[in-house]
Amino acid sequence: MALNITVLTTTAGAGFITAWPFNVARPLAATLNYYAAGQQVGNGALVPLCQPNCAAEFSIFSSGAVEIIADIVGYLASPFATALQCTQVASASTPIAVSSDTLVALPSCAAGYTRTGGNCSGTSGIPGGYLIETNATGCLFRNLSPVAPYNATATSTCCRIPGR
Repeated sequence: MALNITVLTTTAGAGFITAWPFNVARPLAATLNYYAAGQQVGNGALVPLCQPNCAAEFSIFSSGAVEIIADIVGYLASPFATALQCTQVASASTPIAVSSDTLVALPSCAAGYTRTGGNCSGTSGIPGGYLIETNATGCLFRNLSPVAPYNATATSTCCRIPGR
């Protein structure tokens, strides 16, 4: 968690404040140092939280008698693995005319999804039809047959992280 700690009133001389996760031994490092009675000083810190299922999330220790303000500025959630949700989106079958080249565009993904891959396929058994190039926008097919039509499709793999 992101935390601002401010010492308002000190009655003794120099001292320190330490913030750390609850249920863990207090570290030797200080989160905030103060150097004189009556001094007002603040510091920001990132303090790991006690996890999981703790009675409290963090502890604060003062080496002397002080009044402090602890202001929680933000909370950083622990990362966790999330499986992708993916779907395949195929273009309509596109005829490739005899003796020609045709670009079959990769279909767009639905809102919230990103294209993470693509696939190109064509009619099997047509010896003159083949794929000559794939790029970020589609699949370029060539039909060298003088008589046989050739059909091709482009398929986008579209993925998203669930809940985002």
